[in-house]
Parts: sequence; C-alpha cells; structure tokens
Amino acid sequence: VAQESAAPDSDVHLIRGDTVIVFHANGDYDCVELASRAEARRPLARDRPTYIIGAPGTELRVRGVVNGNVTVYSPQRIVVQDDLTYADGPGKDAAYLGLVSDGNVEIDRAEVTGAGDLVIHAAVYARKRFIVRNAGGPGRATLYIYGSLTAGSLARTEPRYATRIEFDPRFERVRPPGFPQTDRYEIETWDGRWRLAEAP
Repeated sequence: VAQESAAPDSDVHLIRGDTVIVFHANGDYDCVELASRAEARRPLARDRPTYIIGAPGTELRVRGVVNGNVTVYSPQRIVVQDDLTYADGPGKDAAYLGLVSDGNVEIDRAEVTGAGDLVIHAAVYARKRFIVRNAGGPGRATLYIYGSLTAGSLARTEPRYATRIEFDPRFERVRPPGFPQTDRYEIETWDGRWRLAEAP
C-alpha cells in the first residue's frame, strides 16, 4: 500500500506520526497525533474509498464505529484499542474496513480495551504477527472478529480471550480498498496419505 498506488478516485490521508484514529457512526473520524496532541476531524468520503496511510515507522491506534469504505495502513504497527464495528451492523454493504500492516496488528492491553468482549468488524492483514498484548492476564472474554484474519503468525490469545472468527461472505466478491489479495496458491506440504475420517 502506498499513496501513489491508491485508486485515482480515492480519498487519501497521509499520517506522519503516531496517531489515534477514532471512527464515528456519522461517517467522520478523528485523528489525534500522540506527540503534539493535535486533533483533526475528517469525513469519510461517501462516494469513493478512503485510505488512511501511516508514514514509515508510524503506529496507528484505532477504535470506533465505521460508516464508510476505508483501509487503514501502517508499515509498522496497528493497535486496536476498543471495539471496531460497522455502523449498520456486520455484513451490510454500506461499510468496509481493512486493517493492513507490513508489521503487526495488535490488540492493546486490558487497561486500554477494558474488561469484557472485544468486537472487530474488518478484514485484518498482519504481514508479521497478530498479537494480543498481555494474553496471559486474567479474563474470560471473547475476541470476536467478523471479516477475515490473515497473518504471518498468530500469537496466543488465551486466557485473556477465547477467539471466534467468522468470515464476512461479502469478501468473496469485494474487499476494502487496496486490501491484499491473490488468485495464486501453492501447496506448502502434503504427506500424500489418505485417512479415514471418523463419523461426527
């Protein structure tokens, strides 16, 4: 993902420093730069996709209610701080969210996310790792992802969270803007032996 590769009819917002992004159900989103505490509110474009792109070395922290078609990209790290849900509920055609990182996508510490379940409506791509911070801490909550999760590796989520991932069937025909995809697959390993499956 790069500003130059975004579709020509898209709305591109480049972020140069570590920033908290808060989405609102009315279609706006706030950006709070952590170093300066400067705040800015922007609308998600109604008629075209939005790219929120972090500069190299930038950490983006996200939460809120998404009402639009948006991909958040960081070459370093994306940290989910609280629920990330669609304004009209999961599976509606009005909103798409992609979280894409060349590094990690992480769930923040329990002191930030709060106790209880955490809900994410998004297609998530972490090139390196998907991580739950303080996964060994106490808790009996559920991390619920409605969308998809692709990662180079997955860190443990328990005992802090039991994890439930439900695929958003819309992603079979459309993806958030700029979301990585391929139609090429390779078999990495196969032992070539057949086994009789046990009856359910």
